[in-house]
Amino acid sequence: MHFTRAHFGSRCCLNYEVWPFLPISQEALICGEISDYDYTGIVVEEEQKDQIIRALGPKNKILFLRNHGIACCGGSIEEAYFLALNCVAACEIQ
Repeated sequence: MHFTRAHFGSRCCLNYEVWPFLPISQEALICGEISDYDYTGIVVEEEQKDQIIRALGPKNKILFLRNHGIACCGGSIEEAYFLALNCVAACEIQ
């Protein structure tokens, strides 16, 4: 799932080395580890797709698209949506 919302703006514009959220809410903790990617526009080439897959890593399910929004993955649509809702809430709280 892909989301762009005003609350992501400040979070998606910053560089993070470890943790983009302070652990001050359950929503932030539910998000787990988050990857980031330098978004450069609509993905049309295979190399771009491979870069996004590498940025997400083997276990992370949320990807901050820097200066754009977020992408959430999951083992099911329900899991991806659950993570997206918690990421939205964590951004609003932070």
